[in-house]
Amino acid sequence: MTVPGSFTATGTAGTAQAALSWTASSGAASYKVQRSTSSSGSFADLSGTLTGLTYTDTTAAGGTTYYYRVVATNTAGSTTSNTVSVTPTSAVTVPGSFTVTGTAGTSQASLSWTASSGAASYKVQRSTSGSSGFADLSGSLTALTYTDTTAVGDTTYYYRVVSTNAAGSATSNTVSVTPASPSTGEGTATGLAVQYRPNDTDAANSAAAPQFIITNSGTSAVGMSTLKVRYYFTKDNSTAFNFFCDWAQIGSDNVQAQFVSMTTPTATADTYLELTFKSGAGSIAAGGNSGQIQTRFSKTDWTNFSESNDYSFSTASTSFVNNSKVTLYVNGTLAWGNEPS
Repeated sequence: MTVPGSFTATGTAGTAQAALSWTASSGAASYKVQRSTSSSGSFADLSGTLTGLTYTDTTAAGGTTYYYRVVATNTAGSTTSNTVSVTPTSAVTVPGSFTVTGTAGTSQASLSWTASSGAASYKVQRSTSGSSGFADLSGSLTALTYTDTTAVGDTTYYYRVVSTNAAGSATSNTVSVTPASPSTGEGTATGLAVQYRPNDTDAANSAAAPQFIITNSGTSAVGMSTLKVRYYFTKDNSTAFNFFCDWAQIGSDNVQAQFVSMTTPTATADTYLELTFKSGAGSIAAGGNSGQIQTRFSKTDWTNFSESNDYSFSTASTSFVNNSKVTLYVNGTLAWGNEPS
């Protein structure tokens, strides 16, 4: 009898394990798998006596590189295979526990949370009941903060955050936040609000397309000609702008616009689009609204905007929702929203 013939081993990485296989060694009576953490180091027996041509190392630690070889044996002696290296992946566990806190603003709620260990992303959920009815509010987030600008003043909301990775998810505690209502200079709530949606959610193309609805939950009609709407953005360069009113329920011809450079610019706003309305626009009845006002603007050279950091721009909802970062004025007095500061 002669010693076993030459043969070849291969290895495949798994999650905290390594799967090994080898070709048959002619004349071999049995096999034994050996392992080392160095390609030239000391190999130690890992398995008992084997007669099959496969073995799975379930004792491997994820992220560690191991070196394996197989020894074929018979009564005449032994033959050792080639050496293969395998680096198993680490086992993924569900994200760890974490805590969220909330702060009320004017028609908005600012949320922040601690990091959830192992989390790949987060999603904010909101409900008007503390125990049920939670719906996704944000898209997938990697930051640890989020501001809900769609909140209605004097309404109590309940928020929670869900952290997610490939293994599953973990849910934070629930916090309640009651945003304040915007007010006029005299501090009396007007019942007016501006709803907004982006007709185009691409933040890096040649046109911005904000659309608005002005709502009146007050007890008196409000003349459109007394109102001004301001949408804040960064102009990115010194190019002038073109304005288009694509459609308005009150009549596109009754919508007027100008672009105003802010005297005190901020990191997210140096210019605003100001909409005013002719007398032909009529009034907004108590409990009514203006209907849609579909606007669009571009640079005269048609270069791209960078809207992702613009104060009033939001992709939180593609339906009309209250946006306190779009301001509304009645006879020049702030009646809705928060100016950038």
